[in-house]
Amino acid sequence: MAKRMLIMLAVVVPLIGVIGGVKYFQIRTAMAAGSSFQQPSEAVTTVVATQEPWESTLAAIGTVVGAATGAGVIPGAGIIPGQAQAAAQPPVSQAPYEYTRKGTSWESFSCGCGNLLQLSPAFQGSAITCKLCGKTTVIKQ
Repeated sequence: MAKRMLIMLAVVVPLIGVIGGVKYFQIRTAMAAGSSFQQPSEAVTTVVATQEPWESTLAAIGTVVGAATGAGVIPGAGIIPGQAQAAAQPPVSQAPYEYTRKGTSWESFSCGCGNLLQLSPAFQGSAITCKLCGKTTVIKQ
């Protein structure tokens, strides 16, 4: 058994020495190449910053559609100065709107004024009032 151990050591120790020597010379060569390595120059760009006035309002034509709670609806948004009275009041008929539910899940539909109305699955009422124009929509089950 001792003879086997001596043969194993006689083979493994020189093998480890050869591998260590090769790695030593590889690292030494890489370090020599790294010391002569020239870093590339950095690309530098410039931009001239100028101060510009910020417009507090923008003239636009369109429809603002809000969420079910009316959140995110900015009063007067999309209204052009000088036409505020005409644009702010949508045409309102005297009869209430009607909507027939299609199922028992979430449903969305638009009021006559363009506001998005949503019905939850738990909604059991017979009517819903638009928070934008105040018009009542009758819900048929």
